[in-house]
Amino acid sequence: MLNRNIALEAEKKNLLDELGLEKGRGKNLDMILLQYSLELVDLRNKNSELEKNVFSLKSSIEKLSLRRPTESDLRSLLFEFPRRTYDEQVYVCIHFSWDLKQFSRIRGYNISFIVVNYEVLNTGSVVGRGHALNGAYLSDGSWVWIEPQAGTFIRGSLSSSSLSMVLKNTFYGQVIILTHFVVVW
Repeated sequence: MLNRNIALEAEKKNLLDELGLEKGRGKNLDMILLQYSLELVDLRNKNSELEKNVFSLKSSIEKLSLRRPTESDLRSLLFEFPRRTYDEQVYVCIHFSWDLKQFSRIRGYNISFIVVNYEVLNTGSVVGRGHALNGAYLSDGSWVWIEPQAGTFIRGSLSSSSLSMVLKNTFYGQVIILTHFVVVW
């Protein structure tokens, strides 16, 4: 019986030691759980901050995104556009067109810059010429050719035949043979 008591006491001591170890592990697990909980709160806060930043960036991008003008917007834009005086040596159609493109971009409108090479039949001979103008798709989906020097626009299509008609009107009915044109957005 004495041996049995000693064995039971030894087993009791072992169980108490194991219980102490488990309590220690439990405290350690509680600390780990607390640490993970704090990290989770921190990650949730960071996630919330990132979501706010994404929303702010999307709003900024929308403000910076160029849009198609309405016909009314285009009229206002052309009215506000500060036209300089044409000077063959200093400021010609290409300058007007580039300046209108930049002026439009600053105001949030997507207006193209167009460079044209064409030939004019002039009393039997062919004379090579060039011109620059602008174009845009309006918010209703229609295309307009924009003559920035005059502050006017003409409805048409983004095609060589439509551009030839615009050039013919711009240059007082001359016979125009379009050779190349490039549209830069």
